[in-house]
Amino acid sequence: ADGGDIFLDEINSLSLPLQAKILGVVEGRGFYRVGGIEPVRRRFRVMAGATVDLEDLISKGEFLAGLFYRLRVFSLKIPSLRERLEDIPLLVRHFIAKYCKQGDEKKFSDGALEQMMRYSWPGNVRELENLVQGLMILSPEKTIDTDDLPEWLRKAGETTLPEEIRNLETVPMTREQIIPLKKFIQQAERKYIDRVMRLNVGDKIDLAKALGISRSSLYDKIRYFH
Repeated sequence: ADGGDIFLDEINSLSLPLQAKILGVVEGRGFYRVGGIEPVRRRFRVMAGATVDLEDLISKGEFLAGLFYRLRVFSLKIPSLRERLEDIPLLVRHFIAKYCKQGDEKKFSDGALEQMMRYSWPGNVRELENLVQGLMILSPEKTIDTDDLPEWLRKAGETTLPEEIRNLETVPMTREQIIPLKKFIQQAERKYIDRVMRLNVGDKIDLAKALGISRSSLYDKIRYFH
């Protein structure tokens, strides 16, 4: 990586002793070869990625604060898929274009896309991509409908969605009442977070775990909504 970049993916999975070694390399821009007595100096830019909230790990003693603050010169947070469900139709079209064979164009019905937006996607975009690829292989039809989705996905959201959303079909609505989808999702999210907070599930860390988001994401949402 001398003169270039090095990316440490899923840095949260490193053991504490290895974190300490990485910290030494990052701070000193050098290292010792096995058996060597002279430091080897290199110039490189370090980027790191994590799949969990590192600040939560620091509070638990599972990640070195020194390494975290040394790496956090500039941070970029990519929201999990469950935090941006409105992106699913766009991502599905992208994966269809990626895996579609010439002359075998397929698409997902509106109902199938709506059902996919009710799932929490713990595996994030990778899980969505694998699902789309598998359905394109297995489905003989040009249009992939709700019935083509796996059973676990068809059942998603049956009991976890707020009552206001589950009962949408029974609530009268006029054209003048239509609002942007993003605004509706924000309103529903705010009501749901407020309802969960009233359950007194514990501190903010416990609440974030119950919601399936990081603590920093929860703080961001609370500040935004209130």
